[in-house]
Amino acid sequence: MKLKEIIKSTAILLGREDVISFIENGYAENVEITKKDLLSFVWSANFVINELTTYLPIERWERRVVIEGKIPFDTLNHRIFKIKEILDLDGNKVDYKAFSDYVKIKNGTYDFFYYCVPTNVSLEDEIIYTETEVPERIFVYGIAREMCMIEGRFDEAERWQKKFEKGVLDSIKPNRLKNVVIKERAFY
Repeated sequence: MKLKEIIKSTAILLGREDVISFIENGYAENVEITKKDLLSFVWSANFVINELTTYLPIERWERRVVIEGKIPFDTLNHRIFKIKEILDLDGNKVDYKAFSDYVKIKNGTYDFFYYCVPTNVSLEDEIIYTETEVPERIFVYGIAREMCMIEGRFDEAERWQKKFEKGVLDSIKPNRLKNVVIKERAFY
């Protein structure tokens, strides 16, 4: 999913035609205010992505051929947060020793499963979650919540928070979310 499309959906929900016009045409009645608001939408989206990683860690895997006895973390496609497991090609767990910037392991070919840290995304970027991992509407609710908080519309922010919570608990593989409690947000 492209961040631009998620922000357009959120802007539609919040009645922000100026933001939609600026994204699509580069034009808005008050360009400076709209640019600033668009930056707030992007900031909010990154906030929501990071928040979601506490409920749904981003799991990735890569097949790695080890020839020097280690897998350097800086060679992975994503920034690593935590190793989940390393399997040989027969699906058996293998022993390894983790260091701050690499994993020491015997030479061979392995499937390396890990949790990664999301990087901040800009308007034209794809977000790290897929639609099947997290439906777009959950991002839209979370971004709408943040934008309403930024704009001081706290009652509306609280309504979006409830939709966000329900979406997270109902839509994201409920078996992975056993005993998950959505963090309380303050609306002043």
